[in-house]
Amino acid sequence: MKKVKLGKFNFNDPAWKGISDMCKDFISKLLTLDQNKRPSAEEALKHPWLEAANLSGKASVSQDIAINSL
Repeated sequence: MKKVKLGKFNFNDPAWKGISDMCKDFISKLLTLDQNKRPSAEEALKHPWLEAANLSGKASVSQDIAINSL
């Protein structure tokens, strides 16, 4: 979490190996350090990864794995 608070996180941990680039893009945008550059909730809901996950009825990231890997 320290890296996230500094805006210096990455997805190099092996837990992220099977996670799509679109998903990583979504997470990166939500974790943008500058709150003025962060998407609003409405904008986030329109992200292609989230829309695709909603259409398929599933998401591919475990919350625990995602948080611990950052």
